[in-house]
Amino acid sequence: MAIDAAQSRTRDSDRKTRVHLTLFDRLKFIVLFTITLLVWLGRDG
Repeated sequence: MAIDAAQSRTRDSDRKTRVHLTLFDRLKFIVLFTITLLVWLGRDG
């Protein structure tokens, strides 16, 4: 039972799109954005 090249999974280096972020990575970006926003809004003007 041979696997055709069209059916096999492409290597990460051959992908044309990015790999989806994990939940941990998404949370890091949300926390970083929230902290940045709070600091920006809380600065004395």
